[in-house]
Amino acid sequence: MKRYLSFILVLGLSLMLASCSNSKETNIETAESENQDQQAITEAYIAETEAKEIEDTEAVDNEESAVEIGESQHLWGGETQDEAVPMPVDTKIYGHLTGWQKTWYSFSTSDESEISISILHKNEDDKNSLIMRINDENGEKVGSSSAKSDGRIITTNLDELTPNTTYYILLEVQTSDADIDYMVKVNTSQSVDGAYLAKDEDILLDSDIFPSANQDDAQIVPKGANISSTVGVHDYHWYAFQTEDIDPTKYELSISNHTPKSSFLELTVYDELGSEIDSVLANDDGEIQTLKLSQLKPSRVYFIEISARHVYEDEIDYTFQVNLHEKARVAAKVERPAQVFEEPFEINDTQVMFIENEAIFADEAKAREVLEPSAAIISEYPENKILIAGTTATHGTQEDCVVLSKARADAVKDVLVNAFGVVDNQIVTIGLGYEKDPFERSPDIDSQGNFVESEGRKNRRVMVLDFDSDMAQEIVNNEN
Repeated sequence: MKRYLSFILVLGLSLMLASCSNSKETNIETAESENQDQQAITEAYIAETEAKEIEDTEAVDNEESAVEIGESQHLWGGETQDEAVPMPVDTKIYGHLTGWQKTWYSFSTSDESEISISILHKNEDDKNSLIMRINDENGEKVGSSSAKSDGRIITTNLDELTPNTTYYILLEVQTSDADIDYMVKVNTSQSVDGAYLAKDEDILLDSDIFPSANQDDAQIVPKGANISSTVGVHDYHWYAFQTEDIDPTKYELSISNHTPKSSFLELTVYDELGSEIDSVLANDDGEIQTLKLSQLKPSRVYFIEISARHVYEDEIDYTFQVNLHEKARVAAKVERPAQVFEEPFEINDTQVMFIENEAIFADEAKAREVLEPSAAIISEYPENKILIAGTTATHGTQEDCVVLSKARADAVKDVLVNAFGVVDNQIVTIGLGYEKDPFERSPDIDSQGNFVESEGRKNRRVMVLDFDSDMAQEIVNNEN
């Protein structure tokens, strides 16, 4: 009996142990299954998040890629020809490449097949070359070029491209230590005809002119200004100048080398595509050397490169000038059309009100608001002198009205100069009263000889016009 009970007891314990063991294994398997499920969920979430980030990045890239024609912008290319980023024609695109990097762009031709592509290596301290290759849709090369660190734009002409077809631009550096900022631009015949048109707002004072390291950043040099600087070994100094709106334009560029026992200096003139126009050398005797250019296009910007040839000294001091040829200067003075106000611009008492019989604005803030557009236009043309002529209503003596109208013209000038920075000596003022007013007047005296205030307000005004215009000269001559 005891043996039987012992057997039953042992059997029961065995079954309990087996049950515990099976339960433990089941729990482990369940936990492992749950862990696998959680890991799968986590991996799916990570994959979904990464896909969303990629989608957002592509959306931003596509948004940034929507560069409008004519707007300069940074635009990163693709890593392969298949991933090439579309770029608009006639638009400067900027980017950056480091060691062994490549970047791809694409562009589409229109009905015209005459296309050129300009590239620029912008870094003077990186002696590596920027390599360009142009491919068709099948990967066949249709053109190539390279740009060095001398700052000159290099242009490749592609005269036989197929209209309405996509082509691909590869830019790359083939060394490990390269670090290059670049510019690339697809030119059509239309953009070349209108590229780099002269812009007066780019003209700076002589003291603000500094050499640039590349053609794209060159500052406009005022005609007749003495520009001095020092060029070092392997340096390239870039400037620009704009031509007058006359055809043909004739210019003289003069340069002198001020460093004895130094090498030659070379001054070279290029067009907007980097094509050389002409050059002149200046040796170390200090003698002025002049380059005469007679067939430049009107209203265009040209570029000047100054560099040392076979440098024996570390640095060379120089001075140069850009001058309009005497005959062309006369032609420019005679033929240049009015550029500021084609017609006299009127500001009357209904727009800017003065205190009665005073040259004080009733509301100076309002006066500034009204005068601001005129100030902006005048400032765009610093070489054009402006006449501000004051007139009055037909009320009081002519002598008093001349004094008052002159004082009010001066008040307008003060706002343009002090509030908006117009150059003081660009503006001439004069008071005309009412008897010498040559402009169309409102009838402020009725048939009964009574003064009509509502019409008189329109005659209390200042007229703004080009000093060289026929009417301005007539006004000034009548005062002399």
